[in-house]
Amino acid sequence: MSPVAEVIEDTDVTSQRIKEGVQHLKEWLAKQPHLPNVDDEEWLATFLCQCKLSLEKTKSKLDGYFSYRNKYPQFLKNRNPADPEVILAGKSYNLSISSKLTKSGARILHFAPGEDPSIFDVDALAKRMFMVTDAMYLEKDRHTNYVAVTDCRHLHYMHFLRGLTRIPQIVDVYVNAYTERVVSFNVINAPSFINKVVNMFKNYLPEKIANRIYVHEEASELLECEYVDEGVLAKEFGGNGPSIKEYDDFTVRLLEKHAGWFAKQESVCSNEELRRKDDAKPEELQGSFRKLEVD
Repeated sequence: MSPVAEVIEDTDVTSQRIKEGVQHLKEWLAKQPHLPNVDDEEWLATFLCQCKLSLEKTKSKLDGYFSYRNKYPQFLKNRNPADPEVILAGKSYNLSISSKLTKSGARILHFAPGEDPSIFDVDALAKRMFMVTDAMYLEKDRHTNYVAVTDCRHLHYMHFLRGLTRIPQIVDVYVNAYTERVVSFNVINAPSFINKVVNMFKNYLPEKIANRIYVHEEASELLECEYVDEGVLAKEFGGNGPSIKEYDDFTVRLLEKHAGWFAKQESVCSNEELRRKDDAKPEELQGSFRKLEVD
């Protein structure tokens, strides 16, 4: 079963904290010579909420978010939804997000390796995956948890061979530049060797995240998970929700909707030459928000 996730209650007090936090983050960014200024307060508010209103965590993630565009340009630059490599990535290893939430307030990420591993490009897959994450930030998905489900029916060892060297880099971006609100990673229809692969993969992950990976012997077990419900899970994954094609169409439209934003963000990144050499980590804030209650 997936762990209990922290949730942010939508109250007047929370709204005030978000407003104050966004103002502080704007002021903090303006004082960091190597980081860009961010005028989009809605985007900052979403990023802050995804970090559970922790200002220190948000600062660290923002620093990684903008600096990693230079560190990993193969994932985080030249991001055009109409680019053939991005389109092919959606076919070779599909990622489709649910257009609606589960009863517990989770959004399901459906992953499905394609039947032809020869066209699989792990860099393009990672690029599209982080584009989808950015698009959800832009949609103000602030109080939502995510559940990842991978259907391994067409998984081939070539997928692993092509992606093995990139796994540490993708995890680095995920952990240090994005907010990890995925409450469970689920594998269904897995081949016999999958447990060895999963255990190897866990070595690259923080323990908290590694403990959220579940391999289900039967796809029906997925419906027993806390954050999954039958009416949202795609039909091909054992649910009664919309089809993968419908979810894929929704995902493609979402990326296309924000194509202009991706183009404008191309040059919005850190200038490492201006980073203070004595700064080991982003400036900390004294008196950060109180720890949130967990639901």
